Amino acid sequence: MSPANRDRDSQRVARARIAAMQAADRAKARRRRQLLTGAIALVVIAAIVGIGLAVKSSGSNGGSNASHGSATSSSAASFAPSGAVVDSYVNATTHTGDATAIPYGSPDAKVTMTVFEDVRCPYCDIFELGARDIYKQFVAAGEVKVEFHIVKLIDINDQANGENASGSREGGSALACAQNAGLFDQYHDVLYDSQPSETTDPWSDPSALIALAKQVPGLDTAAFESCVTNTTYGGWVDQNWADFNTLKLQGTPTIEIDGTALTAAQTFSPTSKAGVTATTSQDGQGANTSAILSALQAAVTQAYGSSTPAPWNPTATPTTASSAASATASAS
Repeated sequence: MSPANRDRDSQRVARARIAAMQAADRAKARRRRQLLTGAIALVVIAAIVGIGLAVKSSGSNGGSNASHGSATSSSAASFAPSGAVVDSYVNATTHTGDATAIPYGSPDAKVTMTVFEDVRCPYCDIFELGARDIYKQFVAAGEVKVEFHIVKLIDINDQANGENASGSREGGSALACAQNAGLFDQYHDVLYDSQPSETTDPWSDPSALIALAKQVPGLDTAAFESCVTNTTYGGWVDQNWADFNTLKLQGTPTIEIDGTALTAAQTFSPTSKAGVTATTSQDGQGANTSAILSALQAAVTQAYGSSTPAPWNPTATPTTASSAASATASAS
């Protein structure tokens, strides 16, 4: 090959490499725009579910929340993890009866924080790392319970760009497997502490999720490994995604407190931290911890007034579907 031909070939290779890098950058930008749009769309959610809000605010706090987190129905239990609760608020809009969530906190707590999240979503990571110490204080006090709906938004975005992505679904199923073991919260923390870049998808390999279980005492078991390897609760993540779309939610995280959606400004705010860090996004946004704290305090004050609930005792909370169903049956 002549020197001239070699030069032309080198130029073609260089142009192809640059084009590939530009395409990857465009894909990342599209994903980031959708995630940020999702945060902004939190403002709209309250209007979408306005009827539900009116019903919840018209009665007493105790009565309105009593049916929010009931034990799973037979149809929902067919694909939900142990201890999952039926989200009557979501079902009031979807009309499917199949919307279930993983609960965290006392079932007697009068304030409910509903979370739609994706374990691969960078804004979910920013919210979780910035705000979890805040909401966990209210949970420990027995005032707030959190209901988690795990969805697969990043997988769907990647698949639309021609990528074979499944880490959101695999990770969501793994969280449900941890719920079976009564270790959802601990594993949930580990996943967000270990979240990979949104442009990669290592969690599509179950072995990566199984390896992270070693950081949670008691979770690294044959039962958990089998559950994760078989994507046992992939159907549950699929149902959450269907509910997400039926509700016309636009992005993750979606955070609601007693049915009222946090606005974009309440969820995220500019931070003084320079550059991208574990708790700061590409565009300089961090969790708005003061607004989140204020929203939870306001809800708790409205629900409890001057009364104080008993602190949450996790060991006294049913962690299996059978015990939850038994508790419901005895109360009826």
